[in-house]
Amino acid sequence: MNMKEKAKKSYEEAIFSLRNKSPQSTLTERWFLLTEAWEKYGDLPQPICMGMGLNYAVERASLPIKEHDLFLGRFIDKVPDEAEEARFLSIIADQKHKQNPITSLTLGHITLDWEGILELGISGYIEKADKRLGELKTENAEEASLHIIEGIKLCCEAYRTYIVRYGKAAGDVGREDLAEVCEAISKRPPESFREAMQLILFVLTVYYLYASTTVSCLTLGRLDELLLKYYENDLERGVLTREDAACLIDDFYAKTNLTLGRGEHQMSNSPDNKNNTGWDRNHLYDSPTYILLGGKSSMRDNRVRNPLTKLFLERIVPGYKHPVVIFRWHDGCSEEYWS
Repeated sequence: MNMKEKAKKSYEEAIFSLRNKSPQSTLTERWFLLTEAWEKYGDLPQPICMGMGLNYAVERASLPIKEHDLFLGRFIDKVPDEAEEARFLSIIADQKHKQNPITSLTLGHITLDWEGILELGISGYIEKADKRLGELKTENAEEASLHIIEGIKLCCEAYRTYIVRYGKAAGDVGREDLAEVCEAISKRPPESFREAMQLILFVLTVYYLYASTTVSCLTLGRLDELLLKYYENDLERGVLTREDAACLIDDFYAKTNLTLGRGEHQMSNSPDNKNNTGWDRNHLYDSPTYILLGGKSSMRDNRVRNPLTKLFLERIVPGYKHPVVIFRWHDGCSEEYWS
């Protein structure tokens, strides 16, 4: 399959999932791994527990890959068998699972430092944490302060472990293109459009699946601005075409829909309604992923024109639920962008 054919397969998969996935489907592996990690590390200081627990989960998480994947970032989402269903129900029956110290109770609608993530890469954050730990030890800082930075470092190492493992899994099935991207972003900041988008998707996936709890909405920021330099550099070097970038955006958009359950916020409250997934069965049930496009920006000299804005807008699929695209109209914006 070429890139266009792969992107079409991703679209078909996302649409099928949104319309046909069983409401009883659940993220059993996620629930089981985080519960096991809590049992193992729950007595440690919370930042250390979070870091060790996240590593436990990603070291054991399944790493599905499909032939049409342009990006990695899948997970196990299925209707449980009888034994899995019993174990799952026992976990959610105890409301304490919502206070699992390995996950962040954010109730969603937050953003991350995406500019810093792309500029530093995961390896850069680990180096930054190491440096800060050294400074705190020199200052004879309180143990609680050390625990916070140690926890941050452990969490970043978990993200890197996930990337390295996924890269090896891709290589094992002959997807050297994906394996090379993983190897690169596990060691340094992204340098290409595809590497930058893959890093964002990896951070999104690990955060959603293993590091957060109910209503885990994330805003990915100004993707057109954040990714512009990678896009323009790739075009200039002749390693990417506008059509290639469109296919990558298609796959990225499709992947964001796979985390969802069936149904809407308003359907989730009735315990007798078996036709929707609900927040317990899938903590990401109806959690939107947001991106911002257009508008004036301090990140670019001319502050208005951005060729990626139009490309991201062109790839919107009205039949999707994700991502929620916020297009910011502004003086000087072409009517073509709006239409």
